[in-house]
Amino acid sequence: MKVDKWLWVLFLCVLSGGVNATPIGWVGVPVISSSDNAPLICLPRNVEAFPVYRAMLEESFTKESIFWALYLEPNAEPVILKSGECLKFDEELKGYRREGDLTLSRLKPNFTYNFSIDRVNDVAHHNHFYSATFCVLEDDKGERQYPQYVRSSAKGEIIPQCDARRNGNVLDQ
Repeated sequence: MKVDKWLWVLFLCVLSGGVNATPIGWVGVPVISSSDNAPLICLPRNVEAFPVYRAMLEESFTKESIFWALYLEPNAEPVILKSGECLKFDEELKGYRREGDLTLSRLKPNFTYNFSIDRVNDVAHHNHFYSATFCVLEDDKGERQYPQYVRSSAKGEIIPQCDARRNGNVLDQ
């Protein structure tokens, strides 16, 4: 019977771990922080070590491809972030290839960016990644902060004040 064959295939997929809860895999929420005026993407506390395959920062809400990325080179050892550790934007890492032309000096105040890290894929952790959205807040002295969007079950998504585009305060930049 056709139905029996499909049930058997589904059972084998579940048994082998080949079925994901979502089409894109598991997504974790990191912590956005800063050091030396640059944004950091940090693992939350009390999570397992995370071998980084790719790190990417890209401008959000744009049709252009404005990004920075690091890709692990073949046969290179990945950076392994431990619970609470961070990766810095625009940092060069041994064994990683850089792509894109976004640099720290090109991050624009009042614009929104997505920062993500992807795990080295293996059978147990297929398509695991951490991803967060933040905007750039700059004071009169040029000091920057990177307020992170926060999801709240009670309030939905909390959008930082510096997200000019989503708060109806579009700037001519």
